[in-house]
Amino acid sequence: MFGAATHPLWAKGLEEYRAGRFFEAHEEWELLWKEASGEDRRFLQGLIQLAAALVHLERGRTAPAGRLLRLSREKLDPFPDGHGGLALDRLRAALDAASAREPRTLDAGVLARELSRF
Repeated sequence: MFGAATHPLWAKGLEEYRAGRFFEAHEEWELLWKEASGEDRRFLQGLIQLAAALVHLERGRTAPAGRLLRLSREKLDPFPDGHGGLALDRLRAALDAASAREPRTLDAGVLARELSRF
């Protein structure tokens, strides 16, 4: 059970992420991450890394974005589809597709739309 799923910071971060405000999502989830423990902490870290990767892409910093996408995928790997109410299988597939490409070819807008559908 994802204990943080009922926390207002979780909902706010998810709202910000789905609206394409990745920096703001990162900030909300990071506040929650500081309070979390165990597997909740690992799960949140994966989402924080994902949001940070998209911020880097928006700013044209493809190398750190590519690294953070890989780290996010590793953190989210152990969690089942539906964890936290998210379509993680779809998210992992999108992360895998992005990681298979050269980071400098990633388009922040396209990737953000794909990764916001979880």
